[in-house]
Amino acid sequence: MSKQVAIPIKNAKMNKKSISFSVNEFEQTSLTLIFILLFIGIILFKVNYEAYRAYVAEDSIIEWLTVIALFSSADVSIKRVLKLKNKRNFGFIIVLILISFAFIFGAGEEISWGQRIFGLHSSNFFLQYNSQYETNIHNLVLMNIKINKAIFSFLLGLIIAIYFLVVPILYQKKDKVKDFIDAYGIPVPRIQHVVSYLIFSIIIKIFHAPDKWELLEMAGAFIFYLIILNPFNHKIYNPDYHGKDYLEIRK
Repeated sequence: MSKQVAIPIKNAKMNKKSISFSVNEFEQTSLTLIFILLFIGIILFKVNYEAYRAYVAEDSIIEWLTVIALFSSADVSIKRVLKLKNKRNFGFIIVLILISFAFIFGAGEEISWGQRIFGLHSSNFFLQYNSQYETNIHNLVLMNIKINKAIFSFLLGLIIAIYFLVVPILYQKKDKVKDFIDAYGIPVPRIQHVVSYLIFSIIIKIFHAPDKWELLEMAGAFIFYLIILNPFNHKIYNPDYHGKDYLEIRK
């Protein structure tokens, strides 16, 4: 059974609003496994450096778990598109499609679009401008600017921070923000998702080791999968839910 917890939040228009969250058995198991995987990495670094390097290397278990989580998130979003295409408005469906593409892109980048799997060779462009000579975008270096650092670290990190720390609060406190988010099918993280991601981030931040961010990528990918599966505003993905008029498909 799911555990139900309610945390009251004061609101200007209502005396109380509660952010209720349910941690189902799948989430409990997933979060526990993520913690275990992180601590395995930390322990390996302390006791067997070569084993640690293999643990976080390209094509390692950590990388493939990241890929599986990203593809799984895309799969859930694509299925929602198919299920809701005649039930929701154009903007709602387009956002779901964009979310699907974003996860597919992330998974593709993680495995260099299957280059190592199929034994493909990089084109001259990637051999010249990719720091790892692989077919992916995030390792490009253009005009002495590392794309990974400029976009995938700073910009993506800022977006993730806003998504986890700002969006859930505004969703609860601002009706216009809530209406906008629901209208465009944007999944809102629950408290357990926010808290877990913050804990994972702190653990990795204080853990000093090469390629430690591979561990956070894995943890983050699974947190996003849990959000996609069980967002705070999950009801908007129910085909039988008829809330605001903007959720309905235009006749």
